[in-house]
Amino acid sequence: MRKQKKSHRLPAHFKPNRYKIMLHPDLEKFTFRGEETISFNLTKSESKITLHVHEVKIGRVLLRSQGKGIKPAKIKYDPKSESVVFEFDKKIPRGRGELDIHFKGILNDKMRGFYKSKYELRGRPEYIATTQFEATDARRAFPCVDEPAAKAIFDITLIIPKSHRAISNTHETSVREHESGYKIVEFAPTPKMSTYLLAFIVGKFDYIEAKTKEGIMLRIFTTPGKKHQARFALDVAVKTLSYYTKYFGVSYPMPILDLIALPDFASGAMENWGAVTYRESALLVDPEHSSIHNTQWVALVIAHELAHQWFGNLVTMEWWTHLWLNEGFASWIEYLAVDHIFPEWNIWTQFVRQDLSRALQLDALENTHPIEIPVRNTDEIGEIFDAVSYSKGASVIRMIADYIGEKKFRRGLGHYLKRHQYANASTRDLWGALEEVSGKPIRNIMKYWTERPGYPVLRISEKEKFFEIRQHRFFSSAVSRKNSRDKTRWPVPISFLRQGAKKTEARLLKKGQMEVKRSENRWIKFNAGAVGVFRTDYPIKMLEQLKKPIERKDFPAEDRFSIQNDAFALSESGELPTAAAMELALSYRFENDYATWSDLAENLGKIYMLLEGTKLEEGFRKFGQEMFSILTARLGWERKAKEPHFDSLLRGISISQSGRYGDEKVIKEARKRFSAYVAGKSRIHPDIRQAVYSVVAKNGSKKEYLQVLELYKKTVLHEEKNRLGRTLGLFSAKTLTLRTLNLIISDKVRIQDKPGMLAAVWSSPLGREMAWAFLKRNWRYFLKTYGQGGHLFPRIISPAESFNSKKYATDIRKFFKSHPVSSAARTVEQVIEQIISNADWIGREYGKIENWLREKKYL
Repeated sequence: MRKQKKSHRLPAHFKPNRYKIMLHPDLEKFTFRGEETISFNLTKSESKITLHVHEVKIGRVLLRSQGKGIKPAKIKYDPKSESVVFEFDKKIPRGRGELDIHFKGILNDKMRGFYKSKYELRGRPEYIATTQFEATDARRAFPCVDEPAAKAIFDITLIIPKSHRAISNTHETSVREHESGYKIVEFAPTPKMSTYLLAFIVGKFDYIEAKTKEGIMLRIFTTPGKKHQARFALDVAVKTLSYYTKYFGVSYPMPILDLIALPDFASGAMENWGAVTYRESALLVDPEHSSIHNTQWVALVIAHELAHQWFGNLVTMEWWTHLWLNEGFASWIEYLAVDHIFPEWNIWTQFVRQDLSRALQLDALENTHPIEIPVRNTDEIGEIFDAVSYSKGASVIRMIADYIGEKKFRRGLGHYLKRHQYANASTRDLWGALEEVSGKPIRNIMKYWTERPGYPVLRISEKEKFFEIRQHRFFSSAVSRKNSRDKTRWPVPISFLRQGAKKTEARLLKKGQMEVKRSENRWIKFNAGAVGVFRTDYPIKMLEQLKKPIERKDFPAEDRFSIQNDAFALSESGELPTAAAMELALSYRFENDYATWSDLAENLGKIYMLLEGTKLEEGFRKFGQEMFSILTARLGWERKAKEPHFDSLLRGISISQSGRYGDEKVIKEARKRFSAYVAGKSRIHPDIRQAVYSVVAKNGSKKEYLQVLELYKKTVLHEEKNRLGRTLGLFSAKTLTLRTLNLIISDKVRIQDKPGMLAAVWSSPLGREMAWAFLKRNWRYFLKTYGQGGHLFPRIISPAESFNSKKYATDIRKFFKSHPVSSAARTVEQVIEQIISNADWIGREYGKIENWLREKKYL
C-alpha cells in the first residue's frame, strides 16, 4: 500500500476575489518581473497569509486592510509545499483587503508555468513566452491560491516588445506606448475562474479568423509562415463551438476564443478559458503532408478542448479528486461533436478502440486507481492524468448516457451546468442532476464505478433454458487475480442482441449473478454496441457460434471489435486459451473496420513480442502474414477516388503489419518507394508514410538510417518530424540504436518529442535492453528534464512493461528503490506488474501456442 503524503492545500479562510497582474517577460534574458494586487476576503482574523509560489522570488509586499498599510515582518518559503508565508506582527482583521506583491522569476525550459518556446524564422532562433498552468503551475508565474475552488477574476496587463503580440484569456482593451521599444497591452477582465485556466502568451504570430453564427470571433494563431495550415482547425472550431452552444443550452460567455499553436508543448492541448493552447501537431494540418489519421486527431482534440469551455471552465471540479468530471466528459463528448461534423468518419467505432479499450487495459491492473481518487500534493495530482481519468471516465459517461437515454442525459447536463456555472462541483452533483431528470438511482449505481478501482468480467454459462451470468473483478494478470481478495459486485447495465432480433434487450445486473432466457440454436451477443465497461467471458462453444456472424458482419463494428478484444484480454489473464483467441482472429481476415483491425494488430503484436527470439517466432510470422495478406491485397498502395474513410486509415496498418511479419513483396515495395522519395522522384502519400518508414527501418541499414536522419533534420512540420523521429528508433543494428538514444538526449530533439522516440526504441528485444541500460546510465538527465511531476515522466518509464522476463521486474524494482521518483511511483508498480504478467503468460501458454501453430501448419 502506498504511503499517504501530507496535504499541501492552503488554509481556506483567505479567499481571493480578484487578481490584477502586470507581467514583463524578457525574451533575451529569459526572465520576467511582475506586480500583482490580490483583492481578498479574510473570514477569520489571522497574522499569517499563505500563498502558493514556486521558483518565483518575492520582492516588496504590502497588505492594505481597513485603510491601513502593513508590511510583513517575515517572509518564509516552504519548497516542499511550494508556498510562501507572510507573517505579520499583528493579526489582520476579518473582512476585505488587498495584497500588493512584487516578484520576479525565470522563463523556464520545462514547458510548465511561464516558460520559453523556441523556433526558427529565416534561419534565426525566435522565442515565445507562454504558459501551462494545469495542474499546479500558476504558482510558477505569480503568487496565488493555486487550487481549483479558489475562483477569482483576473485583470492581465503585459509589457512586451513592439514587434510582438500578446494573447490572454480575453480580448485586448488597450495598447499604449511604454519605454523605448515596448508597449503595454491590457486585457478585459476574465470571468470568475480557477488559476490553472489562466494564460498569457507573447511572441510573433500570424493568425486567421472567422465568426460563429452566434457572433463569437474565433482566431487561430501560428508562428509566422504557418497560418495556411490552420484552415482546417478554424473550420472545425467554428462548427464545434456552435454545436456545443446548442447542445448545452448555455452560451459561450466571451466574445472571442483563440486557439494557439505552440512549437513546445507538453501535452496535446490545454483548455485555458478563451485562449486554448496546442502542440502544433494537434492543431495544424498541412494538405500535402498530414495524414487522415492526424487530421482526425486534430478534430477530436479541438472538440475535446472546446468542450472544456463549459465542462471544466464554466463549471470546475472542486478538487483534483474529481478531475475525471473535466476529462472524462470531454473525452466522451468530443466524439459526439466530431460525429456531427464528419458523419462519414463513423468516429464512434473508434471510441471503443481509443478510449474504452485503453481504459480496460490500464484498469485491469491491480495497481490502478478509482476514477475518484483522493490526492494531496502535486506529485499525486500529476499521476492521475491517465487513461482511468480520461478514457474510463469517458466510457462510464457513455454507459450511463445509454442507460438513461440520450434526451434525459442531455437535459441532466444542462441542469448541472446552469446550477453550478462560475462555481465548483463534485461527482455527486453530476449524479444528482442526472438522477433528478431520469428518476433512476444513478448515485447508488455509479458510486461503484467511480469510487472503486477496476471493473467486472461477466462469465456466461449455458444452462438448459437460460444463460447464467456471474461477475468478478477482471485482472489482466493471472498472478494478480490469484492474489486478489476484491469481492466487489458492480451494478451493471447490460444490453444484448439475439440472432434475428430487430432491437437490443437491456437489463440491470444488480447483484453477483442473474439469468437470461435462452433461445435454442441462436447466437446471442452480450454488451451490444460495446457500451458497457466490462468484459464478457463466453464458453468456447458460444465463441464458436459467433465466428460466422463475425465473418458475415451480422454485428455492428463495435460488437465485432469487442468480441476479439475481450478474447485476447481473457487469454492474457489465463481465463481463455491463447490459441482460442488466435483461432478467433482468423474469422476477421475479411474485416473492413479500422478500429477492429487496429486492435487486432496490437493484440497479435503482444503475443509476437512474447515469442520473439524463440523457436515459435517464425511460425507466428507466417500466421501474421496470413492474417494481413487479404487486407493488403484488397487495399493496395494507392488511395482510390472516393474510397471509404476507413480504407484510407487501414492502408497504413496493412502495409506496416505485413512488413512486420516478413512479407517480402511488401518489404521490397516499401524500400523501392522510400528510395524514390529520398531521390525526389516520387511522393509517399502521408496516409502510408509512417508505415513505409517503419518497414524500411526494420529492414534497413546505415544507409537508410542516414537518409531518415537527414529528413528529420530538414523537416519543419511537427507531424512529419514525429513520424521520422519514431522511425529512427526502429532500426535494429546496435550502433544505430545507440546513435538514436544519444540523439534523444541531445538538444536536437524537443523535450516533448523525446518520450515518443524512446518508446520506439523499446519496441524491439534489442532496443528494449539498450533503452533500459541507457535510461539507468542517464538517469540524472531524465530526472532533471522530466522528474518534477507533470504528464511526461511516466511516459519515459512505462514502455518497460514490454519486458517478459521476471529478472527485469526484479532489476526495475531494485533500481527505483534506490532512485525513487514520486511523480511516477504508480507507473513503476504498473510496469513491474505487467512484466510479471508477461512472464507468467508465456510460461503458461508457450506449449499450447506451439501445438496450435503446428496444427495450422505454420510450423
